[in-house]
Amino acid sequence: MWDVIDNDIACNVARQVLEDWNPSPTDPTAAAAAAGGAPAAAGVVVGHQEEPRCLRAALLLGRLALARETEDNISVIVVDLKHRE
Repeated sequence: MWDVIDNDIACNVARQVLEDWNPSPTDPTAAAAAAGGAPAAAGVVVGHQEEPRCLRAALLLGRLALARETEDNISVIVVDLKHRE
């Protein structure tokens, strides 16, 4: 993804998601604006729990790279080093 997303944008997107930024699934424009025009990665419910923020951040970064038409393979791993309640 680094061929189409610079470090600052990737860090800002991941930070916003990890800090519990949770746009409404019916309002994709909020997510798209923060992610530089990528589609929103709305929270997906797995079982009875919402997916972890790390997963949401990784999905959003991957979708952002696809939306910017990367010509490289995409692998995204987001690790949240802070304990969040």
